[in-house]
This record gives sequence, C-alpha cells and structure tokens, in this order.
Amino acid sequence: MSEKPKQRFKALSYGVRALVAVVLLGGGVALSRVIASTKPPSPEATSVDSRPLVKVLEVRPVEMPRVWSGYGTARSRRVAEVAAEVAALVLERPDDTEAGRPVAAGQVLFRLDDRDLRARVLRVEGQIAAVEAQLAEQRVTARRLDDQVALAEDEVETARRDYERAVEIGAVNAATESEIDNRRAALNRAERTLVSLLDQAESMPARDARLGADLDALRADLETARRDVERCRVGAPFDGRLQEVFVEAGERVALGEPLARVVDLSRVEVPVRLPASAGASVSVGDRVVLTSDAGESRVWEGRIARIAPETDAATRSMTVFAEVTQDAGTSKGSGPGSALGGLLLPGRFVSARVEVSDGRRRLAVPRRVVDGDRVLLVRGGQDEAGEPASEIDTVRVDVLFHADREMPGLLDGERDWAIVSGGLEPGDLVVVSGRTGLVDGRLVRLEQDGVDEGGPVRGTVNGGGVALEGDTP
Repeated sequence: MSEKPKQRFKALSYGVRALVAVVLLGGGVALSRVIASTKPPSPEATSVDSRPLVKVLEVRPVEMPRVWSGYGTARSRRVAEVAAEVAALVLERPDDTEAGRPVAAGQVLFRLDDRDLRARVLRVEGQIAAVEAQLAEQRVTARRLDDQVALAEDEVETARRDYERAVEIGAVNAATESEIDNRRAALNRAERTLVSLLDQAESMPARDARLGADLDALRADLETARRDVERCRVGAPFDGRLQEVFVEAGERVALGEPLARVVDLSRVEVPVRLPASAGASVSVGDRVVLTSDAGESRVWEGRIARIAPETDAATRSMTVFAEVTQDAGTSKGSGPGSALGGLLLPGRFVSARVEVSDGRRRLAVPRRVVDGDRVLLVRGGQDEAGEPASEIDTVRVDVLFHADREMPGLLDGERDWAIVSGGLEPGDLVVVSGRTGLVDGRLVRLEQDGVDEGGPVRGTVNGGGVALEGDTP
C-alpha cells in the first residue's frame, strides 16, 4: 500500500477512537446524573440552625436576710490566771495539771505547804481563848462592883443621917463640936469610897469594849488563817482547759505569783469589724456565720451578743461581738470531751457573715452569671423572617451582697448567689449556661429538660426553674 492511503487510514482510525471516547464520556455523565438524582440528600445538604442553645433561670423573689461581711479574732469570754494567794512551797502538782488538759470547777491544780499556816491557826485560837477568859473575869468584876456601889451608897446615906443628927443636937448645945466633926469626916469617907467605886464601875464598859475589839480582831485573824490554809489547795475557778502551767513541785511561790492560766472554751467571743453602714440594720440576736481557712475550712454559728456604741471614724467601721456557744468537752479524762477538733479556739482569725433577718424578699441569681455589673436575659423577639424568636438582652444590676446557701426551688446544687436590685424584675429569664459569645440581639434556642426547643419564649418555667417551655419549629 502506498504512503498516502496509509495516512488516510490512520487519520480515520483516530477519528473513530475520538468518537467512541466522546460517546463513552457522555454516557458516564448521564449515568452519574441519574445516580445523583436518585441518591437521598446528604445531612450536609439540610439547613443548620446556628442559634446557640442556652439554659435559663426565672428570677423570683426569695426571702433572703441582708448579709454583712467582716472579720475578727476569736477570744474566750472567760480567762482566769490562777495566782498564789499565799506565799508557800509547792508541795504537789498533780499529773493531770498539764497545758491542754480539761479541768472542772474546783479541781485541784496544786497543793502548797500549809504547816506554818496551821500553826498560826493554833496560835490565834489560843489568843482568842485568853481574851475570852479576860472578858469573863471582867463580867464577874463588874457584878462585884455593882454590889459594892450599892453598899457604899447605903453607907453614905447612913453617914449623912448621923451627921445631920449631930448638927441638930449641937444646935441645942447637946453635942460637942468634936462629935460633929467626926460625923462630917465619916460622911466624907463614905462619899469618897462611893465615888471611887462609881469610877471603877463606869470604866468597866470601856474595858469590855477594848476586850471585845481585841476578840473581834483575833477572830478575823483566825478566819484569815483558816482561809490561808484552804488557799494552799489551789483549784480551777471554772470548767475549762489549762492554757499554761507556770510552776513545778518544789518551787517556792510568792503571794500573787501566777501558777496557771485557765480558759473557758464553751463561750467564745469574736469582735467582728463591719462597715459603719451596717449599724442601721444589725441588732443583738442576729445570726453570724464564722469561717476559717487556716489549714482546713471550718464553720461556726453564733449570735450577736452586743454592739459597740461607737464607730471608728478612721476606718469607717463598727464592731459587733459575736458569741459562739460550743461543747468544749471539759470532762476529765481522755474521752470524746477531751478533743479540740471542731472547736473555735481563742486567737483564731475568722471571716464573719452577719445575717440581718428583716423578712424582706429579694431577687437572687447565681453569682457566676454576673459579669461585673451585668447579666444576660432572654426576651421575646423576631427572626429575619419575622417569626417569633428568643433573643439576648444585656441589663445592668446592682449587687447588694453575696450569699452562700442553697435556694430550694431555684437552682439545685447552686450555693453561691448574688443578691441584686435594679435592672431585673420578677419573671425575667437569666442565662445560666451557654453564655459564651452571646451579645445583645443574638437569637438563641432554649433547653428544656435536655431537649432542644427552638421556639420563642412563652414565659413558663418548670418546677426546677432552669428550663423553659417553648414552641417546637
């Protein structure tokens, strides 16, 4: 075959191949369209609701006491430093006289040497007996003087009559002058004797008074001496615990020297510093919750026992005194009463929350939903198609105080609350979860019992107060 027919045949072959390729390609495209038309639409092809899902809380007034926060350092209401009431030698210090041990009122802490004091008691008792004997003798002497005075008065009366008769007789010259003089001398002697006896009788009451005073003084000395003997037995002044012990057996102590310190842990007082503005609302009897984070968190409850009458102008604060009554376990021994666990101990620094029970109802929201002074609300609105929808609205609130407590019927398990005023009304819906990225006007979906509810707010809240009822699309 010549060269030219070969080229025509080759060109024809290429054309046939190209035609076949085009036919096959067109059939494949047609087939893929048929398959695509019969295939179910993919999930990605469906429309996606981009509105974020949020959970809300309906704001309702609750009875919430006004809370004031402060701080203070605990101290015991009763602290006694047991001192020596006599100068003596410490004979005995019982084994349980140790710092930290519980003590009962009257429990012996020390025994002092009382031998010299007992000897003093005996000596004073002897002096009292001697004075009482003098008083008894004085009374006998007084009775004798009374008898002698009576006799002297009779003698004076007799001598006076004799003298008067002698004078009458002498008037008629019947008696001599010497006779009259003798009668006069006898009268004078009788009168002098009477005067002497009367002087002695009159001095008897004064002597009795002196002896009586001496006896009273000796009896007082005896009472003091006996008390000093008793003071050698040093006891605890009240139920409490030994905070410190200062002396050992064998030491000599002086009058007034400290021996030990006893503290009563059953009544602990905390002077709490509060803002001066709290003075208009706090009162005696208000509840106080004390907390301490020293090592481990502890909580104690007390009541305001008294309020300082002045405020501190420099710090603009006032002081209330919270009193905590607790089982201090003062029973002697090693049982449960001897443990200090859980007690509010003197010297511990605590934070205080004073709850003023004024009976007012206030609005509460979880503290975590307050951003500065703003919260997010869900209100009724419209979407782009003009259909009802739920949208975000930011409002400003005033935080009055914070509360650490459960609110039954509001939000189960929530304890940290902010008590607010202004900007909120009862029935408002506050966003409590899903808050990230929300701005004013943003359309949202509401969660109801874990189900996505896309409709607008209808204002109805279930019993838990955390999920809204809405319209399903």
